[in-house]
Amino acid sequence: MKRSSALLALSLLWGGCAANQFYEAALRYEASQPLAALEYYKACLELEPAHEQARPRFDGQDFYAPFLSSAAAFESRGDFVGALGAYDQLVDVEALVRAAGGPAAPLDLVAKRTEVIARAAAQKFAEGESLRAAGDAKAASKAYRAAVAYDPTNAQARARYREQRAKATQRVAVLPFRCRDPRFAAVARDLSDALVARAIAGQPEFLQFVDRNHLDDLLEEHDLNASGLVDPSSGARTGRLLGLHALVYGTVAFECTDTGWQEEPGEDTVVLRHDDGKGNVTEETVSAQWVVCSRQTRARARAGYQVISVESGAILAAQEGVLQDAVDASRYARLVSGRVEAVPLEVRSLLEEEPREPQRPEAMVPRLVRPLGERLAGQLLRQFR
Repeated sequence: MKRSSALLALSLLWGGCAANQFYEAALRYEASQPLAALEYYKACLELEPAHEQARPRFDGQDFYAPFLSSAAAFESRGDFVGALGAYDQLVDVEALVRAAGGPAAPLDLVAKRTEVIARAAAQKFAEGESLRAAGDAKAASKAYRAAVAYDPTNAQARARYREQRAKATQRVAVLPFRCRDPRFAAVARDLSDALVARAIAGQPEFLQFVDRNHLDDLLEEHDLNASGLVDPSSGARTGRLLGLHALVYGTVAFECTDTGWQEEPGEDTVVLRHDDGKGNVTEETVSAQWVVCSRQTRARARAGYQVISVESGAILAAQEGVLQDAVDASRYARLVSGRVEAVPLEVRSLLEEEPREPQRPEAMVPRLVRPLGERLAGQLLRQFR
């Protein structure tokens, strides 16, 4: 019973201390961060609802006023997107104030937000109409998309968005990457496929990537040969016939290295002390010789590309020197002579390692395709953003 009373006293003491700390934090943030101050008042009053300093100070303040003023300022400027953000903050403020025992907001926030959302949707739609008239399909589609986000029932905005997005979308074909080393020609083709797959997965809004199979179908449909796309100087004409906007020409080179097995000999002599537990200490000098064997193999890919405009033949974007490595290594040690006690600890752990042949670098080359394709796709998408 005494133990329970003591625990209760400690919990009440802790609660009081924490409540005071929350109150002091609320005071610090009142002027600069009202929402943070509200959070601290709420925490304080949850621990101590009748806190003698926090309760009267909280009850005497109008936490809604600065946010209502901000929302009104946005509305007066005709910025209904900004006003919506201010009313969203007011919803959070009301939740905190009510949780701490304060009054509701002085207006119906649900109705007000509904009104502002409708006006923001109309504002974005009007912006889209203006941009569409100016011929800026990409910017217009973004404005229509925002209008739909505010008012999903606006069928006209949805239709306008689809129309303008179709006008702004560019069809891009990524041709098989070229590689001078015939051993890796198939890997180079896989790299272009990986780039396209990752780019499509990124769901670019204004880009449509044509994969290799679709490109072959287009060539067959127009009775064209793929050789017409291989050379950038002649590829533009073929690309126009296929309804493309840009062609991506890539190159990749693979470098394979193998250090071979390298041996690093070592030796040491140490003095061991033996204590028989009865106060008798003897010393023993022991030596050891060992060899640390290590080998590392590495496959490296270096890739780059150019984006060629089908309309003008100009280079729209380029990227060089994108690297990707795959490394395998093996390291172990063997005791040549002497006793293991004389071997340093960092080498002693290697004595337990089994000798292992690292993977051949040529066999690691396919492992580079996926991560390199992802990096190239990321670069390409950023350049078209």
